[in-house]
Amino acid sequence: GQLAVAIGRKNYSEVAEFTSATPGRSDLVSAELGAFLADRGLSDEDLATEQLEAMKHDIADFNLLVCLNGHYRDYVQEVPFHTSAINWDVEGMAPAADRTTQYRSLGSQLDELMELVAGEHLSRD
Repeated sequence: GQLAVAIGRKNYSEVAEFTSATPGRSDLVSAELGAFLADRGLSDEDLATEQLEAMKHDIADFNLLVCLNGHYRDYVQEVPFHTSAINWDVEGMAPAADRTTQYRSLGSQLDELMELVAGEHLSRD
């Protein structure tokens, strides 16, 4: 989630807001991910994930929920009417994290999604 947020914020900050949540816990950016982000020119600022359960009352504030390598219904039982939810399979997640493969997979999926939702209004930073 944190890598997707970093990519989204760098490439699409003018058309979308990005945040991530983790079931059962909040996570800070690991040293390994921080180094990877720095190598790619991505910011690690404000990338700590929120605990999903703590933000469930805020789900209605989101237009889109994206679940990485799982099914959103496993974590969010009720998706508000005006909110869409999708599931993404991200390459490079298991058995061992391959950040470069994750970066490419997430970048491609974000590009396709933002083209779909923002279309001609798309402005990449």
